[in-house]
Amino acid sequence: MTKLFLLEESVDNLKFEEFQEGLDDIILIKKEENDIFYKNNNINQLENYSELYQNHSQENQFRAKFLEQINISNSNPKSIEELKMVFPDTPIGFMGINFPQLEIDKNLCVENDDRFKEFKKYHLILLNHSNLFFLKEICFSNIIFCDNSEEQLKSFGNGKYFHQCVEQLSILNEYLQNWSEGNFNYQNLNDSTEITLSPESKTTMNKHFDKRVFSLPNGGTDIFELHIKLRDIRIHILEDNVSKKIMVGYIGRHLPI
Repeated sequence: MTKLFLLEESVDNLKFEEFQEGLDDIILIKKEENDIFYKNNNINQLENYSELYQNHSQENQFRAKFLEQINISNSNPKSIEELKMVFPDTPIGFMGINFPQLEIDKNLCVENDDRFKEFKKYHLILLNHSNLFFLKEICFSNIIFCDNSEEQLKSFGNGKYFHQCVEQLSILNEYLQNWSEGNFNYQNLNDSTEITLSPESKTTMNKHFDKRVFSLPNGGTDIFELHIKLRDIRIHILEDNVSKKIMVGYIGRHLPI
């Protein structure tokens, strides 16, 4: 989950045309279902905001409706420190149009969809075993950690296994962003990425399928046969062809064969 706050100073004192163009870029940001945008009601008092309603073009009506639908906060943070006080337990940033004149970490400023992608990549750089729980939803928005897989990943500390797994999971997550139709195809994943994903042999499944059964997030269990190969480490996964997400059931040493 990511929370972006529309910074008043970044949309104030702009020419109306600049305000319109910048707002169009913000509207095109592709957010995940659990990403949330916020604003303070002071935005409604800006001259450019009022101009949207005075100029009744179809485009301006759409822009005004977008601003109306942004969640309202009673807070009005002006810095990252203040924003962290408002949302202390989730990845945060500012959303806006004109940031150059403001003394705010530009890695945490989002003006358009490209910057939103960079914003998420920045958090991937910050990821370590101690903040995995805090950052997993922004870094791996298309991946669900099941059973004990999150704790298994954290157990590697900040050693090579942790970073190797994070690299593979980030590649997988990026691949999944383009999965919108049909069933998951692991061969296509192998052909188009640096991941090596494969099912188990029939012999292994006949003898040890039960070692590949892991808990699902909403109850019950299933067989996580497909696995990413990382030398000594395996990441066992299961596709969800409805939600278009991947579930991770196990991260650790090679299971019995």
